[in-house]
Amino acid sequence: MIRFIHLISLILLLNISFIENVDRNNFKTCEQSAFCRRQRKYKPDTTPYEVDLSSMKTITNGHLQFSLLNTLKSHVKLQLDLYTLQHNSLRVKINEINPVRKRYEVERVLVSEPKLVSVNITKSDNNQIEGRFDKTARFILNAKPFRLDLFTNDIFVMSVNSKNMFNFEHYRKKPASDGAPAENNAEDNEDGMWEETFKSHHDSKPHGPSSIGIDVNFLNFENVYGIPEHADAFSLRSTHDTDPYRLFNLDIFEYDIKNPMALYGAIPYMLAHNEHATVGFFWLNAAEGWIDVSNDKLNTKSPWLKAQVMNEDFCCIATSYIEHGHELVPDIENSQCPDHHVVCCKSMIPVAGYCMGIPEFNRLVAEWAKLQATNPEATLANLVVTLQNNGLASLSG
Repeated sequence: MIRFIHLISLILLLNISFIENVDRNNFKTCEQSAFCRRQRKYKPDTTPYEVDLSSMKTITNGHLQFSLLNTLKSHVKLQLDLYTLQHNSLRVKINEINPVRKRYEVERVLVSEPKLVSVNITKSDNNQIEGRFDKTARFILNAKPFRLDLFTNDIFVMSVNSKNMFNFEHYRKKPASDGAPAENNAEDNEDGMWEETFKSHHDSKPHGPSSIGIDVNFLNFENVYGIPEHADAFSLRSTHDTDPYRLFNLDIFEYDIKNPMALYGAIPYMLAHNEHATVGFFWLNAAEGWIDVSNDKLNTKSPWLKAQVMNEDFCCIATSYIEHGHELVPDIENSQCPDHHVVCCKSMIPVAGYCMGIPEFNRLVAEWAKLQATNPEATLANLVVTLQNNGLASLSG
């Protein structure tokens, strides 16, 4: 028993020093990110974006295309594409028409192009288009203002831009470059619009800002999950008094727990679940991102802020997670899970870079006792060597 307590104490001491040594100056905050500052304070009473329903084109059955206009910047024209997919999923693409510079589109992520299903337009007037598709899914595209609502079995489950936070920063020519006139926008003079620096990293922006912000609201869902990887609660906490959750791929050695700071991988996928439905939202975007979460007993609101790349979203709906949960994730390439983990799943115990279940951990304690019985001078470092030489298989059974 004394040896068991000794082992636990060593592990706890190692973890405590690991946490206390985090240098937060090495990790960017929202306030230090120009696009995060801009997008987070963008809260207009009404959205300037409107859909020109008269521009609707049926590219193919299951693919509708529209013009999306910014009433405050008539020269900025966007293209909105809606794709109705199998498994009650809706794909949304928004991109610039005739941009100063072509935006990057993420490639080699989807295993194959998602399968289209036919859409039945059940309502169309001057301000709304309603379509039904697949088994139980329905969408309503509102034109003025731009808003997209999704339903399953006629239950309202998700709304995009219901809080008017959609904000698409277009590429532009830098004032006075090549004699190009300025757009006479006050925003062009804001700090961080054309370049910014964090520590030794300098980001030049020859084509100006290019971030995208959008709010996604889950109706009658109290909790949301996902957007790994963060050392935080399973149910995502409100970020009202903290930084947003940061999505950024990086190799990290030290990190804080119960914190929205970025950690290793960045997967822009969020899931909501209640007794009636399970809903997923996936943003196919590889750029740095920040996600705010605001939840109550009726709704969960989630503004998403992305640095650049086009806006391409997948809104997925299932009536039962147990039966259809796998359908909520787009058909994307899966990575092989590494043998060593720094952050463990719930109910798993991190020891020497491994994630162990309770049986393996109990076996480890027994192995530790044997090791000290034969070698009283043995330390935790000796045990680590044993793990690395023999692997976790030697601890099972």
